[in-house]
Amino acid sequence: MAPPRSTGNSSIRSQTRPVHATKPVSCDPQKVDELTTQIADLKVTVDGLEKERDFYYGKLRDIEVLCQENEQKEGKSDVVEQILEILYATEVSADDFEEY
Repeated sequence: MAPPRSTGNSSIRSQTRPVHATKPVSCDPQKVDELTTQIADLKVTVDGLEKERDFYYGKLRDIEVLCQENEQKEGKSDVVEQILEILYATEVSADDFEEY
């Protein structure tokens, strides 16, 4: 059996430092509970906002499809054209809100 071959300079070895866990500055159980409750409340809020966003997105999508179908059947009407313009607008400025 042949001796193992050297794969490089054996005098250079990778040096690693030991990993030490850092301890928290304070470990107040009351503060941990308070923050845990706050996180749970924020998650509930985010879930509600996501559901609301999806709900209104679905409504807007239905309006878009209805306008596109109407546009194809009857040609462009002014109202459908204005609705599609609003739906496809990329930015909303404060001036746009004054129109409504």
